[in-house]
Amino acid sequence: MATGNNRTKANLSVQPAAMLTVFIPAEAPHLYRGMRLKLRLEQLIETGSILESFIQDVAEHAGQLAANSISCVLSFNIMSISPLVSLPTLDLSAVTD
Repeated sequence: MATGNNRTKANLSVQPAAMLTVFIPAEAPHLYRGMRLKLRLEQLIETGSILESFIQDVAEHAGQLAANSISCVLSFNIMSISPLVSLPTLDLSAVTD
């Protein structure tokens, strides 16, 4: 993943936790499929061959304007994966006849 000199980069420098939501749209939101990833920043790469390679790939696929906005590459560890939609459990212990 990559980002520019923006608030995301500044926030991750202070707080390395992040959440990424991945979904495949459907006819209605309750039919969406996907997952929620809890992440922890492993590396923020601001120089070197990894950054240059990433910038070159973005330029080839998304154009030079997009590539020019990249200032670093972000590498994350996946801490947990959960469903996109988690239905609450119903506690019936408080229900009386």
